[in-house]
Amino acid sequence: MTQPLIPMCRTCGAMVEHPGRHREWHEALERLVPGLAAELEKTQGNGQPEQGFTF
Repeated sequence: MTQPLIPMCRTCGAMVEHPGRHREWHEALERLVPGLAAELEKTQGNGQPEQGFTF
């Protein structure tokens, strides 16, 4: 029996069990450090388009 794949965040590359909570984490960080999402996008790239999710 195979184990289900844990979703990956394409924004930061983290493996995430609870996407809703992880999205809230991204939103809180963005409030603390405006522009962080754009900086992550520059350093991480676009990730793998067929895998994961983006906030």
